[in-house]
Amino acid sequence: MLPTGGALGDDQVPQIATASLIRPSSGSVLSIFTQIFQLCVGVVTTDSAGKATVELPDWFETLNRDFRYQLTPIGGGAPERQISKKVARGSFSIADARPDQEISWQITGIRQDAWANENRIPVEETKPKAERGAYLDHAGFGKPRSAGLAAKNAPRIA
Repeated sequence: MLPTGGALGDDQVPQIATASLIRPSSGSVLSIFTQIFQLCVGVVTTDSAGKATVELPDWFETLNRDFRYQLTPIGGGAPERQISKKVARGSFSIADARPDQEISWQITGIRQDAWANENRIPVEETKPKAERGAYLDHAGFGKPRSAGLAAKNAPRIA
């Protein structure tokens, strides 16, 4: 079973397997492959030295691990910008941007709470024998309706 906003699709070998296709179900949670990510975004303005500290929600660091960062300068380049301090005690720091420059930031973390650890989403699953040889999306593969799973499971009328 997939979370809200998820769907099954045909895998690269659609007659044999399905793939989990996940999209965000809210503005802050994104699930990709077997991991469940949480996402925080915002804009911060650097100080006169081109530095800024981003404060995160109290729960973010506790509930997540393996953080990934993205920084985008607004209103001009900042090719040397960097994460100068990784997430620790509820914040992370940016350095080497231009003074008084807005920086759009995004941070993701893999959820590590009990529910997320118990409910990882499989990337690929082998279809049950009864469904093998049929497509979930026959049209997407340029196949006739008769090649679809719905046609295979439709009752036969004599």
